[in-house]
Amino acid sequence: SRFVMENWQEKHDALKDEVAQLTGKLDKALELLANIGQPAQPAVVENTVPTTLTSQGGSSAQNTVWPLYCLPVGYTPPGYIPIE
Repeated sequence: SRFVMENWQEKHDALKDEVAQLTGKLDKALELLANIGQPAQPAVVENTVPTTLTSQGGSSAQNTVWPLYCLPVGYTPPGYIPIE
């Protein structure tokens, strides 16, 4: 009886974790859908200094420009179908 209860608890916990993951994914999907009709946010770009190699072999830059939403420039999500 104790083994059955522990097994049930493990299955319950695993299912609970899976539901939490799916809820997070659904929240992200709904946020994306809500933003489809809105105009794109302009990216804020600062004047940058070119990256220069240092004598230690590393690189340095005074200002690093990060793309909007930390995605690479030109990124297209998988399965994206342009409407135009």
